[in-house]
Amino acid sequence: MNSYFSNAYPVYIFTVTNSHVGSGSSVSEEVDLPFQRDHLGYPTIYASSLKGAIKSYLINTISDSEERKNVEILFGKDSTPDEVSKVVILDAVLLLIPVRIIPISKDFEGVYSYATTEELLETAKSYLDAVSNLLRTQNTEKNVDFFLAGNGDKELIVNESYFKFKKDDELKKSYSILIPPEIKSVMVFRGNTGRDIINRSLIRVRRIRIDREKKTASERGLWSEEYVPRGTYFFTIILVRSDKEKNINEIFKKFNDKLLNYIIIGGHETIGKGIVRLMWWSYG
Repeated sequence: MNSYFSNAYPVYIFTVTNSHVGSGSSVSEEVDLPFQRDHLGYPTIYASSLKGAIKSYLINTISDSEERKNVEILFGKDSTPDEVSKVVILDAVLLLIPVRIIPISKDFEGVYSYATTEELLETAKSYLDAVSNLLRTQNTEKNVDFFLAGNGDKELIVNESYFKFKKDDELKKSYSILIPPEIKSVMVFRGNTGRDIINRSLIRVRRIRIDREKKTASERGLWSEEYVPRGTYFFTIILVRSDKEKNINEIFKKFNDKLLNYIIIGGHETIGKGIVRLMWWSYG
């Protein structure tokens, strides 16, 4: 990777409000406008959607002409879409999603906790492994407990289903580096069970379009949309290309503070949806 890229910036995408980044068509009969999905059926944010949102945010908040040119150098010009941009963004992996809980054992408390699956953790970890030479980090364990669903002595109802959990130090050793420092415990599911728990955490909303003259629903004016709930964490990597003529990494660093901000991803911003916060990952 070093010969292609000069630096890598792992990023958390934290949903401040319920967010809908649509795939544009339905893949099932459950919802008309689903959230974007990866090849395993988990919610994801495609790189094109994320890159476009970041680029739009920078262009709309920068008035200086030279800085605007730098944005175009990094993210590409709209007038020349075939030109290769200097910044590469990976599809954002779903890392953690809030789930409803009813504690039975004293090890858990509250009305929600964070859940994920081994497949999602492994995908996110593969991102870090791919850019490890650029990050020059050590696999340092963070202070977070991992609870694996299955046989165990810790009982909990998650999204209206009963589970037993056990604390798993191997998961902590392998994946705690991924977890934001403010998160102190994570529930991990395997296989179809995990995918089902995540799907039941998504929000499906019925929408209606009104014919204002008739004051009734318009023809074909009823549809459903799918959202990830507020408090969800996605994970991605921003890669900066090597360039012999321009110090692209220094140009990118000028925008670091601006990127650590709130942006809009997906649709329905006028009704308060899609507000997310970008946060740099750190291994310490």
